[in-house]
Amino acid sequence: MFGRLIRKSGMTVIILIITGLITLASLTSYLLVSNLTGGVTIQGIFHSILIPLMVAPVFLFFFLRVAIRLDRSEQALIESEEKYRTILDSIEDGYFEVDIGGKLTFFNNSLCRILGYSRSELMGLNYRAFMDSRNAGKVFETFNRVFRTGVSDKGFDWEIVKKDGERRHLDTSVSLKRRKDGRVIGFQGVARDITVRKLSERALRESEERYRQLVNFAPAAICEIDVATGKFTSTNDILTEYTGYSREELLSMRVADILSDASRMQFIERVKQVRQGRDISGTVEYRIKNRNGKEICAMVNSRYFFKGGRPVRVTIVAHNVTDLKAAEAERKKLEDQLRQSQKMEAIGTLAAGIAHDFNNILSAIIGYAELSQLHVPNTSDVGRYLQKMDMACLQAKELVRQILAFSRLTDPVKMPLMVVSVISDAVKMVSPSLPPNVRIRDSVAPASGVIDGDPVQIQQVLLNLFTNACHAMKDGGGNINVRVIPVDVTKTDVSAVPGLKPGPYVRICVRDTGPGMSRDVMERIFDPYYTTKQTHEGTGLGLAIVRNIVIAHDGVVTVESAPGEGTAFHVYLPRSCVDAAETVYAADGFQEVSHAHSSGNERILFVDDEESIAHVGQEVLEHLGYVVEIQTCSKAALERFKSDPRSFDLIITDMVMPDMTGDVLATEILHLRPDIPIIMCTGHSEAISEEAARSIGIKAFVPKPYRILDFSRIIRAVLDVPV
Repeated sequence: MFGRLIRKSGMTVIILIITGLITLASLTSYLLVSNLTGGVTIQGIFHSILIPLMVAPVFLFFFLRVAIRLDRSEQALIESEEKYRTILDSIEDGYFEVDIGGKLTFFNNSLCRILGYSRSELMGLNYRAFMDSRNAGKVFETFNRVFRTGVSDKGFDWEIVKKDGERRHLDTSVSLKRRKDGRVIGFQGVARDITVRKLSERALRESEERYRQLVNFAPAAICEIDVATGKFTSTNDILTEYTGYSREELLSMRVADILSDASRMQFIERVKQVRQGRDISGTVEYRIKNRNGKEICAMVNSRYFFKGGRPVRVTIVAHNVTDLKAAEAERKKLEDQLRQSQKMEAIGTLAAGIAHDFNNILSAIIGYAELSQLHVPNTSDVGRYLQKMDMACLQAKELVRQILAFSRLTDPVKMPLMVVSVISDAVKMVSPSLPPNVRIRDSVAPASGVIDGDPVQIQQVLLNLFTNACHAMKDGGGNINVRVIPVDVTKTDVSAVPGLKPGPYVRICVRDTGPGMSRDVMERIFDPYYTTKQTHEGTGLGLAIVRNIVIAHDGVVTVESAPGEGTAFHVYLPRSCVDAAETVYAADGFQEVSHAHSSGNERILFVDDEESIAHVGQEVLEHLGYVVEIQTCSKAALERFKSDPRSFDLIITDMVMPDMTGDVLATEILHLRPDIPIIMCTGHSEAISEEAARSIGIKAFVPKPYRILDFSRIIRAVLDVPV
């Protein structure tokens, strides 16, 4: 302590000065008094000096006590300041004191660390030195508000710039700093570095914004539903597009409000299964209704969240697959059409093969039947039987032609037709296949009219209409009524029947007493592959084929129907200008004019791989007087012709043969002898047409089966042509 007092030399000097001054004052006073009284003594001088010296220790004692007390107070103050500074320096937050002008007057080490300045650099530095103008204005406004109101500001954010240029965010509390008399001398406060927190908050906001954008702009409806109430708790914009409701409207609705009846029950059942702890598929298809009642098909993925073992909410992601389903349906439709087309192509190929073989068989039957007729009287029983056989073969021939026409819809080969005959044949053809409870009633007058048409295709129209009517009445039975009415369509009538042109027509009406059709079905009834039949009941092509055939004949087909009132199809076909007496097609089929068989004595090489046809051909031709040699192998026939090309006057060859086809054989023969006439016969083949056959030098093209009368005339026509 005394060392500290000694070090306090200022106080010692003051005490010595005071003692000296007192001694000097005492001696001076004595000398003055002594001069005035006239006597100065040694004793007086001694007392004048001794008394102050005696008093000086007393003063010294008192001064020492005062000094000690002051020293203790100063020590306590120093210790308090050290403790205070230690506390301030130990905290992470920066403490600062600034004067009214904003200069730092006191601060802790943490503030130095936060700002990046040393203590000496920071002392007296104005706060504007380590921030930009925007933040400086913000701090000024805060200080000014605290100064005016006297209310501390707890927690305002501002950004500072450290000495090295790095920016940091501070969260600061500030209050007034006053003297003991209450006068404001500045501001004091605590600043906390919240840069990491601000960056985390910014990252979180950016993440939330990205998530929000991801949810809102995702190509699917995303929503969350409270399982207990079924209400939407969140939703994105896509669901508003799907439903037509706003986000606010959806958040006040339940999921059941936007589902179809079937989907609502499906959703309830799935929630029930989840509550029972059963596993369910994460993907399901729902029908979503918009506010206008229109439905879309949605593929939904759902995930349930549980609390205490019970589902509390479910997150749903729904994709609008309406267009996809439509595309899938269209794809399936196209696949069905392709499959049906391939099936029809296969049927056509099969029909062609059957036609070839069947016509070969018919050729043999017809040939032998005609040969037999040559040896018996027509009036005999055998003659009549043979005539019936011949008629049956002709019907079979026509049936084959119809099968080929049904399997491949070709351009119509038009000829004058009596409508009554075509309808009669169609009724005869379909009647055996009708159910017992369905009957056809036709009221067609003989003078119903004549049309220009393909008899097979017109029959196909009728057969399809009959079949369609029969299917409509399959459960309850009923009648199919057929009427034919000649009509003259005027310009006024055209508007009632779209597509119809003015002129004379024959209207064929096929009406059934079935259950009828709705308007929606009627609008699609002529669409290809559209059908109300089950998969095994039909192809959906019948009425489409009807329309195509009628259009190809320059006609129009219409339909009228109503539920419970049956259905009527009206086929308008242009009337022909040909008189009924000149028609080619009549009720008894194709009529042949009876002429004598044409005969001759020329030499003929007959080539056919079917032995029965070769032999019947030989017998028929020999009966007519010709000299005939047969070959059942096309290669052998070529070798025979090469051996003596001049030994034959005519070549008759089949087209379809295994070793060498008829056209190749004919080409080889014509190379050897260009003047030889050749007749080609075929049961049915797409390998060569009549035009192609004639282009290679073949004189005649004869379809099987043929009759002796026709064949004999063709032979004579070929042989009698001058070379």
